[in-house]
Amino acid sequence: MKLLRYILWALVLVVMILIYQLSAQPAEKSDKVSKGFTGAVVNTMPHTKNLPENEKHSIVVRLDGMIRKGAHFFLFFILGLLIMAAIAATNREISIRTFVLTVAICLVYAISDETHQIFVDGRSFQISDILIDTVGSVLGAGVLLIGILRK
Repeated sequence: MKLLRYILWALVLVVMILIYQLSAQPAEKSDKVSKGFTGAVVNTMPHTKNLPENEKHSIVVRLDGMIRKGAHFFLFFILGLLIMAAIAATNREISIRTFVLTVAICLVYAISDETHQIFVDGRSFQISDILIDTVGSVLGAGVLLIGILRK
């Protein structure tokens, strides 16, 4: 059980570092990475991969915002799930209190993440991202809470 606890906290740290690194990218680089990922998705989807390049580009531009917000949600979903699991493994219990603590930690990290972006070239503080991050962490922690409480 001790090893599992260390592994879970290490994974929490890895996800937090990943979030920090992504937030540390200047807007131009972040935009390039995001559009590159979206372009790769568009180029592999059966109904879009054979479209002319100008149509693909148009789709990438339209989807990019959703993909970016989805990345926020997904990373904080994983973070919420991992923090909930790590706290549960550390305290040997899972409860509503554990859930609330998890969401509070994720909310503080989301706020610090957005604050960090104020100091990054071309980036800004977005309350909408904090909301998306929080919803992701609530659902990530909630999935684990419900899954364990159902047993």
